[in-house]
Amino acid sequence: MPGAIWDSIAREHLRRADVVVVLVSSDFMASDAIWDNELRESLEWRKNGEALMLLPILVRPCVIKNTVIETIQGLPRNQTAVSAHINQDEAWYHIVLEITRLVENFEQDLANTIKTSAKHTASTPIQQIIGSKNVISGSVIIVGGNLILGDK
Repeated sequence: MPGAIWDSIAREHLRRADVVVVLVSSDFMASDAIWDNELRESLEWRKNGEALMLLPILVRPCVIKNTVIETIQGLPRNQTAVSAHINQDEAWYHIVLEITRLVENFEQDLANTIKTSAKHTASTPIQQIIGSKNVISGSVIIVGGNLILGDK
């Protein structure tokens, strides 16, 4: 919004993110603001063991050697910048497929974690009605493999 302090808003969004996607180009690599602010904090959280995934997408050719970006599996997997692909639409298509797979795996891992923790909870009336294997807690229910979050 006009007048908003973008730095604090960006940091708050980064703090809540599970996945941070960075679009890597020579402009990105040369930006002190990105490296000194947003990326530095994200890398610190990741280094301290917080569940944060940094996903670099190589948009234009640039030098990433001897940077943290070089050490992280990014997209496209062949490390050829999207702009260097003969068919850029196809390159973006494969990136979308990879990100979709990443999100699905993340959701599955989350559901498994929730199911595991649910084994240690007592039976509630809702569990008795629809079955304890479908109810994680009073506010989390799995129906047909879909995770439903609601009020307590």
